[in-house]
Amino acid sequence: MAWRSIGERAVRFMMNSMGIYRDDHESSTWHSLTNQLAAWTVVQAHLKNGSVLEANFGLMKPMPRTPIIINDDGIAVYVTGVYRADGTSEQFDITGNDSDITITYLPRSEINRIDISWQIHERYLNKK
Repeated sequence: MAWRSIGERAVRFMMNSMGIYRDDHESSTWHSLTNQLAAWTVVQAHLKNGSVLEANFGLMKPMPRTPIIINDDGIAVYVTGVYRADGTSEQFDITGNDSDITITYLPRSEINRIDISWQIHERYLNKK
């Protein structure tokens, strides 16, 4: 039990830091993405109807504690912009009447692709 909680994590960190290997032992690419130690800045959900819903975390005032919720059935996100298939777009303020905050649920069946923009710590970047 101690090995799984402490030892394996320490060895993985050490091996990744030395550039020996990059296997994170996650069960899927999606789990690897969501478990990265990086600050997410923008998430775009490309929907099957051709529109794109965007959550720009830098534009969220106030910033929710959990700006996006991701589960197997879909995602819940604070939408700050929509880009429609016809080329029109619209920007939103997530704060509504009486300072309530609007979150949007997107079922997995409606999502075609998700793009994530993030800021990776310098130690994970190749410096040439």
